Amino acid sequence: MPFLDKYFQQLVDLLDGEVTIDQIKVVCVLVGAYPAALGLRFIRKPELRHLYNIAASLFIFLGVFDLLDAVRILCVNSLVVYLIMLNIRNHWGPKLSFIFLLLHMSQSHIYRQLLAVSVSEYDATGPEMVIVIKLSSLAFCIFDGQNLNLKEVKVDQESEEQSLNPRQKTSTNRIIDSSIDITKYTPRQLKKAVPVNKFPSLLEFFGFIFYFPSVVVGPAVEFEDYRQWATSSGEFEKMPDDFGFKQAVSKLWFGFFIIAMSFAFGSRYQIAWTLTDEYKKLNIIDRWLALVPDSAFISSGLCLKVL
Repeated sequence: MPFLDKYFQQLVDLLDGEVTIDQIKVVCVLVGAYPAALGLRFIRKPELRHLYNIAASLFIFLGVFDLLDAVRILCVNSLVVYLIMLNIRNHWGPKLSFIFLLLHMSQSHIYRQLLAVSVSEYDATGPEMVIVIKLSSLAFCIFDGQNLNLKEVKVDQESEEQSLNPRQKTSTNRIIDSSIDITKYTPRQLKKAVPVNKFPSLLEFFGFIFYFPSVVVGPAVEFEDYRQWATSSGEFEKMPDDFGFKQAVSKLWFGFFIIAMSFAFGSRYQIAWTLTDEYKKLNIIDRWLALVPDSAFISSGLCLKVL
């Protein structure tokens, strides 16, 4: 049992048992991610940023939730996809990765249903759903980079060489083979494609997988966004130190409001209740009003608790 459980249980007791200990843990982890993320602003070396993310995520899964299964599932899924994309450099690479991820996730959910795991209990299927999005997207982005023969090169600030984002003067440019017809690709594909000369190392890869601000309930991030952020390159090279702070605080306060609404009404209106005869007898207005708390719960990012 995690050594922090006694403190979480005290919070549950203060709320008269209206919420479960896992719900309290999720809220504390999401709120605690804010001050923990500030530490990343003082770390400039990419390798240390990767290690920081991995260490923080391991603390969350092992020290807070006692979920060794989650760590095992994330590592197995990640290694399988990594080996597939490293060795299969054609269209079957992302396809096989996608099929494997969906089959493994389906197995996890079926196993959860067979065990009748409570909807209020946080288990390994939560982070697995996030990782399926991240890994499947990464597999296709690597494939796009191979098709485009995309390379990232370092250039002088005053270089006039054309890049995918010519308005931004950075010390790196993304160069596409001139023989490639880029009109066949969407702007998002061009932006998120992984350069062939930037295939992730294992440390960078697992730093991306265990990026702790989104490892619990998401949202999923794109690998190129993570890589450029970790290395302070591309779109993140000229970011000011206070970038995103005000936006993060505003989201935090809104999140507190949604969490309060969820705690106040979530236990009163359960999704399972919508399948009962009592709910079927309600008129359309009453049905809508009954579903408002559930909608707030889903919007808060804690929907993994009730779905």
